[in-house]
Amino acid sequence: MKKIYNIIICLALGCQLSAVQSCSEKDPVASMLEQCDAVSVIMKDTSFVLSKGVEYSELTLKTYDNAQQQIYLLKMDPHSGYRLKMVLPDNCTYISEGWKKQTLTGMADMLSDAGYEVAAMTNADFWNTREPVNPRGPVHCEGITVSSSWDYSERVPQQALSFVGIRKDGTPVISGRSLYETASSELAEACGSGIIMLADGKVTEDRYNLRDPRTAIGYESDGTLWLLVADGRGFSGASGLTYREMGEIFLALGCEAAVNLDGGGSAQMLIRDPGTGERRIANSPCDGKERPVISGWAIIKK
Repeated sequence: MKKIYNIIICLALGCQLSAVQSCSEKDPVASMLEQCDAVSVIMKDTSFVLSKGVEYSELTLKTYDNAQQQIYLLKMDPHSGYRLKMVLPDNCTYISEGWKKQTLTGMADMLSDAGYEVAAMTNADFWNTREPVNPRGPVHCEGITVSSSWDYSERVPQQALSFVGIRKDGTPVISGRSLYETASSELAEACGSGIIMLADGKVTEDRYNLRDPRTAIGYESDGTLWLLVADGRGFSGASGLTYREMGEIFLALGCEAAVNLDGGGSAQMLIRDPGTGERRIANSPCDGKERPVISGWAIIKK
């Protein structure tokens, strides 16, 4: 199908709003239109700069089988002064009393109280929903190994398969569970993850074709990071993405690797409005409200 680019919209008054808020120089929609076979039609693209080096895009589009999608993208320049940080409830790495859950808004408030500027956040790893809760994969925060445990279950075979993190030298990594022990000492920030749908610049996953709300993360060879959240289950009119569709989207964005994080009602993206400074959940979580989660990825700087 011939792809159509109908609308490009900057937030509110667009590029005239402020020096901080402007149209993205590298519009991810353009990359999709030129390269992504998964995307057939772009109906709407709202893109703006959250802060220098951190860009946000909200897209309404159609993928395979004429499925309507609502996706949200964050792009972080690794040289912007911002970095990706693994966050736990109350910004605390002390878990002797057990794992906790907290909303992204609550986590962002705690980070702000600790002196961080939070440009954006998403949810992170899967967790065992039965009490006592615990993450499915390892957790590293600020160079501290909070947990090195894995909790794989055949009941949820798409979880606890891999890990994603930032090494102590600042470079990103996505790899299978079997390589975690070797890489562990190099990780500054990390969490467990699920299906790797893009590896070495190739889409790898087509076994599972169910559509769901999704959260995923990918990176380019130069360390540029992309975070994606997709609505689904009818919320905001969205069908939800398959793994293959996500892999092809990340590939079109120029990524060499991408992996799935917790989805469903956990799939959430928080952004900080560059005009007002207020934080809000940008997508439409399928719970109908903000869900507390066990961990999150935050784009932050001191």
